[in-house]
Amino acid sequence: MVRLIFFLSIGILANAYDKCKVTEESCMVKLANDVFTEILSGNDELDPMRHEIIEGNLSGLKYSLTDTSVTGFKNCRVDVAKGDFVKLSFDVTLLCPAFLMRGNYSANGQIITLPVEGSGNYTIQTKKYRLGIKMDVEMQPKDGKSYLHVKSFSVDPEPLEQVVFKFDNLFNGNKELAEPDLKFANENWMQVTSALQSPVFQADLNKIIKEANKHLKKGALEEYFILE
Repeated sequence: MVRLIFFLSIGILANAYDKCKVTEESCMVKLANDVFTEILSGNDELDPMRHEIIEGNLSGLKYSLTDTSVTGFKNCRVDVAKGDFVKLSFDVTLLCPAFLMRGNYSANGQIITLPVEGSGNYTIQTKKYRLGIKMDVEMQPKDGKSYLHVKSFSVDPEPLEQVVFKFDNLFNGNKELAEPDLKFANENWMQVTSALQSPVFQADLNKIIKEANKHLKKGALEEYFILE
């Protein structure tokens, strides 16, 4: 019995948060960081994160990334957190020191000004990143209490430092064609990243939001917020 009480008390403490008013930004940032850290640390599938396939069908370029691993989300920290219970919206900004993506790619089309064609292994190494995440939420009633649920989200990714691209076997290994493409991509990393990144981060955040909704089912609104 003593052992049971001990473990139950640990579980309660692990999920206890400093409650916030949504208007108290510093408290909201701390709360969001606590929740984000608990979600990431409690699920090994989020870092490294694995995707069977990510498809991009962009203007002028089609690509697919398969057997992809993404490392780095566990080191992200919430920099901004704002909520509005009238509009049922939450805005969060993550600052992430680095991401590493590895897997297989297939691409055909044109990026910026250069033709791209090939398939093979790829690596993308980033440094600092900012992710602006806007969420529309709803209140789900259960046993006389309300629980937050994220209905939809959008993500605005912004690389703040160098991004390094490596794509093997571009143009079937033709170095005369491949090397100018890689040189262009790495010299113009901001433009190239901005053109390619949306499907990738959408896939990443889909997994994180899914786990966040599971987490939010465990605690009613009153366990996170001071309601007025």
